[in-house]
Amino acid sequence: MQPSEMVMNPKQVFLSVLIFGVAGLLLFMYLQVWIEEQHTGNTSTFFS
Repeated sequence: MQPSEMVMNPKQVFLSVLIFGVAGLLLFMYLQVWIEEQHTGNTSTFFS
């Protein structure tokens, strides 16, 4: 493998950071809703 191939261009870096950011945000929102449902004890409505 050429050393130049290992270096990602700014577009690839931006896309990977954007994808990881969106995935992390969705996971955080999901966990927040799940924790709130756990605290209220009303889990049946969330999983139905």
